[in-house]
Amino acid sequence: MSSKTANYTKRNEQLFRDREELLQRLEGLDANDPAHRMRRRRYMAMLDRNTHELVELNQGLVGNYVKRFAGHSPHLNDDLMSAGTTGLIVAIQSYSTGKGAGFAHWAHRFIKREVLHEVRNHDHPTLGQSDFEKRPDILNAQLQLEIDQPYRVPSETEVAEAAGVSVAQARRVMAPPRLLSLDRQADNDDGGSTSELVESIPNPDLSVEAAVLGKLDGAALATIAQSVLTTRERFVLARRFGLDGEPPQTLAAVGAALGLSRESVRNVQSAALRKLTEPAVVGRLTAEVGLAQDLAHTG
Repeated sequence: MSSKTANYTKRNEQLFRDREELLQRLEGLDANDPAHRMRRRRYMAMLDRNTHELVELNQGLVGNYVKRFAGHSPHLNDDLMSAGTTGLIVAIQSYSTGKGAGFAHWAHRFIKREVLHEVRNHDHPTLGQSDFEKRPDILNAQLQLEIDQPYRVPSETEVAEAAGVSVAQARRVMAPPRLLSLDRQADNDDGGSTSELVESIPNPDLSVEAAVLGKLDGAALATIAQSVLTTRERFVLARRFGLDGEPPQTLAAVGAALGLSRESVRNVQSAALRKLTEPAVVGRLTAEVGLAQDLAHTG
């Protein structure tokens, strides 16, 4: 063991011993007792400093794992470092010296989980977490079958069997659902077209914000939605309400494409619509299409 590694290990162990002692002292203090408040504040401040020192000392664990994804944009690299640091903090908060394994080994799975979650959101936003985790197995099985049988394309059933997953899961990974633009015009029954969101979304109880949204064209909405909604939220709205030029799909159909339950799709849809009707978003939408006077009259 090099002297640098030995110093790192020794410092880590000391910081975690200090941390455990601080936590024990905090447990012995009553949060509702005025006489204990001053000491609690002091110990909490010491605990915050301890966490900061441990994050600084172990930041290299995050950097080493993020290096595996070299080649992505610098912006994504920053996001991966941020996600990995979140995992590192969770590892610090859950680790104790009595766990047996060293901290680096303990922290790896927490850092990995957060970084891979960020990678999935960036590179494979329409794949569910379980599909994303099985993706390497499925793609490796597909590749091996293509090598073994170079003159034919393996079926989804064959790939699923080789990877030990369901056919539906293999299908979602092999041909992931594609996100189409929210501002693509959808055909009307009379042969015309519309790109207005609320013409496709029934809302029996329109608020002031929803009334503003109802007057927006798809181009204006898409401009704002791109920065407000996640890729998955845009995908769900596009598929649920036919904003991608296809017939509107049921919760079950969208869920099947994403590997989610009906209720999960409903939750994604509700979250997206809430975001679009937040006052700050409505303000941006209003400015986008010059509806300030209409909004005032609506009120």
